Amino acid sequence: MSSRNLITRYIKGFLPAERRKRDILHHISQNRLPLQHHKSVDFRPQASSQAAVLGLVTMSLLTSEGKQKAGKLLLSSRGAKTASFRDFLYESFLSIEDNLYGADSNPQGIVNMSTSISCLMEDEITSRLMQGDAFNVLSLHHHYFTFSGTGEAKISLTDFLNRHFHPVKPILPNNIIIANGVTSCLDALGHVLCDPGDVNITPTPVYSHIVTEFRDVADVCIEPLVLSQEENSEGMKFSLSAEALEDRILELQEGGRRNISSLIYGNINSLTFSLISRHELHFICDEIYALSVYGENAVFQSVLTLDLPDPRRTHVLWALIWCDEFYLPTYKKRITGSYLFARRRLEEMGVTVKTSQAGLFLWFSVQPFLCHPTEEEEMSKTVYYMLTKHTRGYN
Repeated sequence: MSSRNLITRYIKGFLPAERRKRDILHHISQNRLPLQHHKSVDFRPQASSQAAVLGLVTMSLLTSEGKQKAGKLLLSSRGAKTASFRDFLYESFLSIEDNLYGADSNPQGIVNMSTSISCLMEDEITSRLMQGDAFNVLSLHHHYFTFSGTGEAKISLTDFLNRHFHPVKPILPNNIIIANGVTSCLDALGHVLCDPGDVNITPTPVYSHIVTEFRDVADVCIEPLVLSQEENSEGMKFSLSAEALEDRILELQEGGRRNISSLIYGNINSLTFSLISRHELHFICDEIYALSVYGENAVFQSVLTLDLPDPRRTHVLWALIWCDEFYLPTYKKRITGSYLFARRRLEEMGVTVKTSQAGLFLWFSVQPFLCHPTEEEEMSKTVYYMLTKHTRGYN
């Protein structure tokens, strides 16, 4: 299928459910949505102010103006819990969205270092979308589709994934579920695989927003498996071992926690895979950066290349990239250059940077900048650099 048809049929403009809820809360608190019938509303005392305003807009949106009098509306326990959950990354994003850096429009603005956004191919993507043949809307596109993605989309994606991921067994269309982003996939998996309070073991350090993605709706607890900074027998740091994972599983089980799944970013060996299967855990592997690999000897190996011991409990996530004939080689060249540039600048500042081979992030130690190696000081310095440092000298 052409990139035009993929864009037309399957790229949706909806925010993930978790992000939509938080945006509604924010917009209401900023009085950006009209509120009616709010004078007599009562709320539970434990609900936060954000939860309260969500209750207001819920009543406002569900009430036909002039047909229903104001009354009490209590937010559900689930809604109140979601609204009151503090999200550092989201709050930081909101605090800088009106003062974002722009080379021409706002050169003294703030560079957003808290959100995973790649600008490396924006011009090319924008140019492609502006071409006259990029969108071809037919009458059937106004109708409903199957919930897991249309057959045409799945056929196109299986062709792409089989060529780039090299699975040991070919991926079939009925193996795929299409959603609007990996965040939505994680949210859905947490909902259908777990009950509230269940445990998802995740090796750390890890992408921090994963806590929100599983907790907001599904109320699944992320329990960390802290990876060791010591080198293993292969000279690798922060590597995942089957022994450490099993110790963490048994520790949680002895404490009365129900282990239902394990979420892993990056590679996994067959021994760890067999361990997860033996404990009958669901295995969720986020391979969103599968095609964002760089480095002279870096090669991505998907878990799909392994002989899966329990395919029914194995779930691999990946985010859509199209135009692979031009996009992928150009993107790889640019991301390599960006990584080398950023690493060099940090090392010139005296920062220790861990060698990276994929993704949009640099992993470096901030300990040289801390007077005391505590979480509180690290967070305070993070906020300071995120919210007050401008771009002077950044060339």
